[in-house]
Amino acid sequence: MIKKLSIFILAISFFLNQSQSEPLSFREAKTHMPQIFSKLSKAKTIYCGCDIVFYKNGYKPDLASCGYKIRTNEQRAKRIEAEHMMPAYTFGKKRKCWQSGGRQECSQNDPEFIAMEGDLHNLYPSVGEVNGDRSNYSFVEKLKGKSPYGKCSVIINTKKQVASIPNRAKGIVARAYLYMSYTYKIPLPVDQIDMFRYWNKKYRATKNECIRNALIKEIQGNDNPFVKAQCKRFKL
Repeated sequence: MIKKLSIFILAISFFLNQSQSEPLSFREAKTHMPQIFSKLSKAKTIYCGCDIVFYKNGYKPDLASCGYKIRTNEQRAKRIEAEHMMPAYTFGKKRKCWQSGGRQECSQNDPEFIAMEGDLHNLYPSVGEVNGDRSNYSFVEKLKGKSPYGKCSVIINTKKQVASIPNRAKGIVARAYLYMSYTYKIPLPVDQIDMFRYWNKKYRATKNECIRNALIKEIQGNDNPFVKAQCKRFKL
């Protein structure tokens, strides 16, 4: 009990330094996501752009709205999952907790990891099947081949462990990666940083992305500066 209390206090102290707010666990962050996205105009899933259907206790993807074809996992395809755009593996793999007990160990005993795992700026609703298939793979500009998800133009190369995504998602993903790298001092390969900077400039934040940023600040206490910098042209 004392150990758990100490971890909780450390987690709070860490996040107060970052955003003047109490950190959310991943479980807690997920409960906020339907509330956030229900306030956006015609909210859609991150990669496939499926309409999001909201109901009393959550949300689900409208697969027909985006021409989604189920690859193999019908159960996951019909639900929304909270996608870490920068995977937990990327920001956790070098931590001592991960090396001793993997993600579960970090989620229970590492205050900084807890804050990163539950950071809403890095979370976005995704079709569950695509979230699972993407795994912790890195993004690349473009891959050859045909998407197995119908009109959802996500292509995943499991051999090379990379994925390509539609243009509609690239700016959102780039700003999440740049934010995580900047906020938590997570080093990224130079070619990835260059690509995300390019995506950030080319695929500018939409009004929905700016509203999402503001709503997250209300909950979490901090902006994503890479989003905020592009929001002056909107009246929020």
